[in-house]
Amino acid sequence: MGANAARNAALKVARGQVIVLIDDDAIVTEGWLRNLLNGLSQEYPVASGAMRLTLEGPLLGKHREEIQGTLGEVLRAPIGFDGQTVPVLANLAAFRWVFQRANFDETVRPPLEEAEWLLRADVRAVFVPDALVWHYKTKEDLRLSRVLRYVWLRGSENGWWVRERLGTPYLKRLSMAGMSLRTAIRSFAHAVWQRCWGGLVVGLGELSMALALMGIINRGPRTAKSWR
Repeated sequence: MGANAARNAALKVARGQVIVLIDDDAIVTEGWLRNLLNGLSQEYPVASGAMRLTLEGPLLGKHREEIQGTLGEVLRAPIGFDGQTVPVLANLAAFRWVFQRANFDETVRPPLEEAEWLLRADVRAVFVPDALVWHYKTKEDLRLSRVLRYVWLRGSENGWWVRERLGTPYLKRLSMAGMSLRTAIRSFAHAVWQRCWGGLVVGLGELSMALALMGIINRGPRTAKSWR
């Protein structure tokens, strides 16, 4: 049924006043839990930690920073459409009452799970860089064809969510689509000029988002596993 369904099933049986979420491909570091819990407060009832990929050096292409976030390396606070910090569900702690306000929407897929949930919970999140986990990825996970399909699905999910769930007006979506298209063109040019696969990855995701924003493509039906 997907990751959000698994999280909801866990929330039904969890009993603590603070609940911690972690993914099956995350490996904790010393002091991780203490640092994560120290980030919680009444002002920030959700705390999220950093994630570093286990593979060193360039991920695809020549510039690691281009696609590190896409592949699950989070070393700085992710920022959402509204300018607020967006938590990472693969490394997160929150008070139980936050989940009582809002559980996870099982119809929403990456990369919108966190932003969509935080919006409904109507709380603020803080990023705790010292609460580090290693995000385990294999070379097979980073195979170019697999990553390209992944970013295409992520882009279409982004555009669909802004268009359908947020109900963003047409003119604003047109402006956002224009920005994504310009980014895609620059990224494709970078891929050719620098012979860097990272530009192709970024460009394809931005192109998919632009097309979904305008309703030219939709995310379509997907099975629980196919988004990866």
